[in-house]
Amino acid sequence: MRRRQRALAKVILPIAVVTPTTALSVPATFAPPVTYQLGAGFQSPSGLGIHDVNADGNLDVVIGALDINSFSVFPGAGNGTLGPATTVSTTNAAAPSSAYRPRTVAIGDVNNDGRADLYFAGYGVNDNIVSLNQSSGGVLGFGTPAYISAVQAPGTPALGDLNEDGNLDVVQPGYNGGNGNANTVLTRMGNGDGTFQASSQLFTNPLPGEGSNAAAIADVNGDGNLDVLAGVNAIGGGSPRQGAVMTALGNGDGTFQAPAGVALVGATANPQSLLVLDINGDGDLDVLTDNGSSVSTLLGDGTGTFATGTADSNLVGYSFAGADVNGDGLTDVALADWYGDRVSVALGNGDGTFDPPSFIAMPAGSSPYGLAIADLNGDGLRDIVVGTYAGGTPSGGTLSVLLNTTVAAAPTITGVTPATGSTAGGTSVTITGTGFTGATAVTFGGVNATSFTVNSPTGITAVAPPGAAGTVAIQVTTANGTGTGAGLFTYSPATTPSGDEPAGSTPTAGAQAASAATPRPVRVGRISMSRPRGTPGGIIRSTGAVPVGADRIVQIASKPASETTRTLFAGTSKATMQARCGISGGAGGRRFTCTLRVPPGTWTITTRALAGSTAIATSVNRVRVKPRPFLPVTG
Repeated sequence: MRRRQRALAKVILPIAVVTPTTALSVPATFAPPVTYQLGAGFQSPSGLGIHDVNADGNLDVVIGALDINSFSVFPGAGNGTLGPATTVSTTNAAAPSSAYRPRTVAIGDVNNDGRADLYFAGYGVNDNIVSLNQSSGGVLGFGTPAYISAVQAPGTPALGDLNEDGNLDVVQPGYNGGNGNANTVLTRMGNGDGTFQASSQLFTNPLPGEGSNAAAIADVNGDGNLDVLAGVNAIGGGSPRQGAVMTALGNGDGTFQAPAGVALVGATANPQSLLVLDINGDGDLDVLTDNGSSVSTLLGDGTGTFATGTADSNLVGYSFAGADVNGDGLTDVALADWYGDRVSVALGNGDGTFDPPSFIAMPAGSSPYGLAIADLNGDGLRDIVVGTYAGGTPSGGTLSVLLNTTVAAAPTITGVTPATGSTAGGTSVTITGTGFTGATAVTFGGVNATSFTVNSPTGITAVAPPGAAGTVAIQVTTANGTGTGAGLFTYSPATTPSGDEPAGSTPTAGAQAASAATPRPVRVGRISMSRPRGTPGGIIRSTGAVPVGADRIVQIASKPASETTRTLFAGTSKATMQARCGISGGAGGRRFTCTLRVPPGTWTITTRALAGSTAIATSVNRVRVKPRPFLPVTG
């Protein structure tokens, strides 16, 4: 059964400004909310999803509720407005008096027809609801819902190809203790036609009487296999009463390694929802949990392990979402604050912490419920969509759209390391600041850098071009403007450090003996990896310091577990190394940066330095190259 609803739009509140607490942060601003009336009885809009459901190129909004057997889809116009909703009944004809209420939604193509289907966690009958998408020509349409036995009081599901057969599978947590399959997380392998195989119990929650309210699917250890994460609620029993995040690393065939748990800090840390994303920009996936009265941050190390984080009690909400809302490249969070009749927005600092939130007031008694973030009008800024409670009125709840009006700031530059380099160029420097995402140019004294890599929104590695002696400004340009760091880098004439011999010569025996007697280890200060899209393998970049007295680098040898040692970059003169690896002079030793393209695998990078014919220092670092596109990883 389908019915069309009239979309009522009106401006209700003044413009909202999210003000940062740090001078370098960019304020976020939002236009007044525009509201769309939901149908009668649609009072608790808890589950929001945003996707191009009708395949017209514009994002649409899916919304379910706790108190009605139906869901609605509002088609997006591409300009931030929504058209009249199509509402679909989820009542089961075989049990018309039972409650089949679509509480939360996961969106994905479960029958491989190229259209995004809707997979709801049912509220009331403990069944999940699958609605196959039959939209055509931009017109929304859905088949008769199917019902899948789930856990008692199923929590938010997640979709992903767990066994790598090309079909979407489902992970389903259960959050209400007492009987049956509660306190567990189930997996169901998809058949690729919209149906699913029998469930398999992934793990039982470790705290007595607890339940899982939310699950997520992501590759948290970088091995190319999808892993499963679930939040455990401290809702009954257990001592101490702490929530936890459970992680089960996937084997790529639908099976999983033994799960590991990380307890959340604080007695009120009840993870109601869970996000997996890179919060601190290091390329490793992290976890955020919305605990109702706080948000917990668990930073990942890229191996599937997460550090126990602190709960930020300034961040309060029934539901939340994470995205960059102010255009500085850092992850921010927005929360639907049920009790405060407001939306909270906290700007991220790029290190896993957040500013105290600013608040966007909603109408009194509106009680914001579900929340999602997406760019509805195609301007490159993420907008906020929130479902609000009807407060018991027969008119039902509302859907509010807050369009992002932030004016993104130009990049800022706060530091450069090292601050000096040779006039011959080739010095590898790290530039720190904000707003570096999408940088198109880096210049030293107006001259383009020999090369540069944007490592994160707050860091760039650049190789200085040749330049005249003296202090110059460094500039970084993005689509939002140009940031200038005046007087941050100084060119110095190239010199031969004490104890070094000119290129091509042999150090004296005395110099060799002194270097061998007091070796200075090669300090590998940074190893980064990335895989250019569309290319196999990846890049290993090793940056370190060559000891004073070292005449040449002998080798950088790499050894995956399946191979014998092979030398990728072997014994080379100092002059060649200067040209190829960016070696520069300095009292602490010459700096070098070498980039190697390698196949996927785990590699051991060995860097040796010589003084004449005597090896005086060796450094070994073990790194992993991921076999698919991935954010840069630094360690």
